[in-house]
Amino acid sequence: MAGDAGGRSTPPRVSASGRWLVLGIGLLALARVVVAARIPVIDDEAYYWLWSRHLALSYLDHPPLVAWLDALTTAAGRTGWLLRLPAMLATLATTALLYLLGRDLFDAQAGRRAAALHLAVPIFALQAVDAIPDPLLYAWWALGLWAFWRAVHGSPRLWWLCGAALGFGVLSKYPMIVLLAAALGVLSRPPYRRWWRTPGPYTAGILAAVLAAPVLVWNARHGWASLVFWLHAGGAQGPPGGNPRGWGVLANTAVQLAYGGPLLFPAMLWALWRSWREGRRDERFAFLALAGFPTLLIVALGGLLGVDRPNWAAPAYLAGVLALGALWPPRWARAAFASTLALSLAVLALLPFVPALPPALRWDELYGWREVTAEVVRRADALGDPGHVLLVGQRYNQAAYFGYYAPDRLPASTARWSAFSFWAPPHRFAGWQGIAAVDARDAVGALRRDCARLLEQPPYTVPFAGGGGRTFRLFHCVGYRGTPRAP
Repeated sequence: MAGDAGGRSTPPRVSASGRWLVLGIGLLALARVVVAARIPVIDDEAYYWLWSRHLALSYLDHPPLVAWLDALTTAAGRTGWLLRLPAMLATLATTALLYLLGRDLFDAQAGRRAAALHLAVPIFALQAVDAIPDPLLYAWWALGLWAFWRAVHGSPRLWWLCGAALGFGVLSKYPMIVLLAAALGVLSRPPYRRWWRTPGPYTAGILAAVLAAPVLVWNARHGWASLVFWLHAGGAQGPPGGNPRGWGVLANTAVQLAYGGPLLFPAMLWALWRSWREGRRDERFAFLALAGFPTLLIVALGGLLGVDRPNWAAPAYLAGVLALGALWPPRWARAAFASTLALSLAVLALLPFVPALPPALRWDELYGWREVTAEVVRRADALGDPGHVLLVGQRYNQAAYFGYYAPDRLPASTARWSAFSFWAPPHRFAGWQGIAAVDARDAVGALRRDCARLLEQPPYTVPFAGGGGRTFRLFHCVGYRGTPRAP
């Protein structure tokens, strides 16, 4: 670094594009806080908040970090933007880490492009205001990539940070394990095999295993329930499958055009393909290809088996924006970035105003659950059977809304296997009465099997400012058959 006449070092100058990027990130962070404070929780956020009311070493669906953070941020009272604060901070950290990794792999310009592209990707923009495990996973994933690359290129003391990122990533979401493919793939190349003769990789592995131990301990105590749950996707003991076998590949691919952007996703896919080809000569691109393609292949395989989880592909986007930021075909990349950023910002800005939009433009899935839960509680109280009435969800997400909006009023549960199975009392509510609410557009076949008799009550409509409203069908469940027992 050059010095001045007095011998003092001159700090590096920040380019104009760098200053604009920092300003844009700051303004977007403030906008996310505003949006997070104004929009209702999604079903998964409600579900994970209920987890935080039943703290454990792990949970059926996912590892525990999201619940632990929910418990921390809502310890003094539940506030929407505080509940979502860890996700927003994790997203900021991911943006910064992508800049650092792009800079260290290529140059500062590539780092700025990668950071800017990350801001544009729709799934990252929308999940940034959701208290779900995914933003946490992306942050640990990006940290793991950066720390690993630095560890094998002049900073061996960062092996411990690799292990910490991997361990906390596993505590966030199971796909973090896939990142091992990138590390092992790099370490199998001749220039890097020498690291197996040093303590670095073993230090990282031991630290990761220690941090992830709560997940293993919980599963060992509960018959490896999480493994059983995910291996039975689409069955009675697992999450919904979503598509017939084989069709999931087409469905997942189509959804990527929304999650990644109609122009940006093909551009990232092209960049990863080019990275694979360039990787034969350039270790940097080989690293990015190994960091992206294993995840995409797993999502494709899941689609062939009928598992509909298109959001699982998102970690591969992190390698995709880095590769595109380095290769950067000017006209295509600029068009993909500008159009996708505009789409993400428009959707984010419109979310708080969904009830005021005309019905033809409205996506109302988030709205109405607070109001209908109050109505469900009122009708449950009218049954006049205190101590033997619960709020029944046809699926976990409906039960989660009831539990979130009516905490400490009445118990909520579902007859599907879920985290509710681990919280229900020994009698599992069998024989109780219940009140259920289902969106009028949804089928109620599963709910009929959950009750000895299902009596439909007058519907309830939540009016919207833009006209119309969301209508729910309400039911009196007589003789609830019970919540499935946990292992």
